[in-house]
Amino acid sequence: MKKLLFILVLGIFLAGCGPSGRTVQDDLMYTLNKIESALDLCIETQDKSYCEQLIISEPLMLIVSNDKLMTELNKCLPSDKCYSTMYRVTMKRHEAISIFTDTWPTTYEWEEMNYE
Repeated sequence: MKKLLFILVLGIFLAGCGPSGRTVQDDLMYTLNKIESALDLCIETQDKSYCEQLIISEPLMLIVSNDKLMTELNKCLPSDKCYSTMYRVTMKRHEAISIFTDTWPTTYEWEEMNYE
C-alpha cells in the first residue's frame, strides 16, 4: 500500500500537477520577466555591445518557438498582467535597439511622439 501511494504521489509531481508544478501562464510570465530583466540591464548600462548581442539573439524567440507559451500569449487580454508585461518588453526592445543603432527614439521620445 505504501509503495502504491509513493508511486501515485511521485507520478503527480512528475506530471506537474503537484504543488511544485508550474502552469503555462507561470512559464510565460517567467520568460517575459527574464527577457525584461535582460533588456533593463541593457538600458541601464547603455552598453552598445551587450544590447546588440541581446537583440541579435532575439530573446522573444523563446516564446515564439514554444507552442504552449505562444498560445498562452495569444490569450492575453489588455487587462491581463501578461499583456502589460509584453507591452513593456516591446517598448524596452525598441529602446535597446536605439542604443546600438542610434536611430530609434527612446521610450520617452516615443511616448512624446504618440501624444502629439
